[in-house]
Amino acid sequence: MFHHEDFTLELEQEDRAETAIIGLRYTGNKSSVAPRQPRREGGWPGRQTFQGGKPTDTDENGKVTAREPGPIQIGINPDWIDRDTVEGGTLAGLEALPDFEVIYDDELLAEAMLKANFLPPTVFGSPPDQTGGERITPVYEVREAVFDQLGLNDIGSGPGSHEEYRSQLAEVAGVDATTDEVPADKQREQQYIENHSRAALKDAAEVLREDTDDIALNVGKQEFAEWLATQPAGDVRDALAGEYETDDSDEE
Repeated sequence: MFHHEDFTLELEQEDRAETAIIGLRYTGNKSSVAPRQPRREGGWPGRQTFQGGKPTDTDENGKVTAREPGPIQIGINPDWIDRDTVEGGTLAGLEALPDFEVIYDDELLAEAMLKANFLPPTVFGSPPDQTGGERITPVYEVREAVFDQLGLNDIGSGPGSHEEYRSQLAEVAGVDATTDEVPADKQREQQYIENHSRAALKDAAEVLREDTDDIALNVGKQEFAEWLATQPAGDVRDALAGEYETDDSDEE
């Protein structure tokens, strides 16, 4: 849900680019669209598919002609680049795209993080008590930029930190903080989506499934992540690392 490109951060360190933390959401009438156009025209760092919102109108044949805006994805996007040395799109390109809306409002960005029910580990870290023993260290430049823009108090990334950050985000968003704990499988599911390719998740699922009824191998990235999040965390970790031992006699 939170996207960035290491190359863009490096350009900013070299004073060849300036960035902005923004949200981007799809406002057209399709159920989903690939991020190719935002990436090409606007320098969008994400590779995750944009989802459409709930249908609000249909034609006489039942085809959807209008939808609510889809969920917001957040990223660090190029605002300005030194075109003498760098090629690529910027915010101006994103703003010119039809069927996409650029979000700058900090309240909406904070609320989007809360609605996702998962705090991106590149920003907030990944405490072991919420990820089945796995821990991810945040990207320093990303964390610093987000915390500075939203005015968050950095309390580290240890156990219990995500609950405190949710409270801080709720204050920024102007909404009530939820006291419900995020299920561990939801945390893991989003972690797998953000940190692994579909191909890697498919390979891990193929290793761990006991038979074809467990999960098919022609489903989407989301489905693989959902299924893997129901498996023992240690087994998934080993499968993703290529270290899971299987009995060859059980192979199909």
